[in-house]
Amino acid sequence: MSDAPPPSRSLPARLRRRAVQWTCAAPATLAAPAPVLSFAFDDFPKSALDGADIIERHGGRAGFFACTSYLNTRRADYGDMFDAAAIRALSEREHEIGGHSHMHPNYALLPARAIIDDLDQNTRSLNDLGLRGVVKSFAYPFGETSVTAKRLVASRYLIARGALSGFNSGMVDRAQLRAVALGPDGAHHRRACRMLKAAARRPAWLMLFTHDVSRKPSAYGVTPQCLDDLCRRAIDLGFRLATPTDAALSCGLAASTPGAASPQGRPAGPRVQGQPQAQAVR
Repeated sequence: MSDAPPPSRSLPARLRRRAVQWTCAAPATLAAPAPVLSFAFDDFPKSALDGADIIERHGGRAGFFACTSYLNTRRADYGDMFDAAAIRALSEREHEIGGHSHMHPNYALLPARAIIDDLDQNTRSLNDLGLRGVVKSFAYPFGETSVTAKRLVASRYLIARGALSGFNSGMVDRAQLRAVALGPDGAHHRRACRMLKAAARRPAWLMLFTHDVSRKPSAYGVTPQCLDDLCRRAIDLGFRLATPTDAALSCGLAASTPGAASPQGRPAGPRVQGQPQAQAVR
């Protein structure tokens, strides 16, 4: 199990992220007929199952992004991590299981061969756990990626999410979709509420991502009360609570998109509009 150091916040690293952001590896156009919200739980602590219960009570489903080297482990920050029974249970309840790497490396720093090997292991491990069907969505560890990684991921998955803050509408890079981090403090909750209102007005697809769900969450987690409140607010604003893939398809993304282009040598598409905010992500 990897515990890679957190991404650098140096000026060169920030400039590299901006260059990656503006290189659109997999251009697509999204048009939400009505506002849609996707909750995502990264790394997949077992406490995220409580998040599934909350979202189901509001008639929705969510995405759970499994870092497969964390299987059957216990972490100081998140507590118990997922097991095979959790994967099966969520699949049966029609939640989405997405890829989140095997070793949780920083994809921005890896060569193509290492990225391919890690993606392959992540997929094999999910299949070994009994997951059936094609894994259609991916979340980059730490939210970090590169142009090479985006092209490789776009050839395998319908959608991939980074850590650029915002919602998704119009011209997007389906290999680096925008999302908003949910953390334990009031500032995260207030930002999520503002984004809900903005996405409802557009209308657009908003993704909110977090990790553990607990009354005393980690620095990257959320309380059950916060999650329930956001579900209520979203429903009141007319949102549908959908898995990431379901949301993407409802916004017009074709299900046959992955694999349509070679991961090598694909030309960059048009720029993604908007000014992102940096978010600390695990």
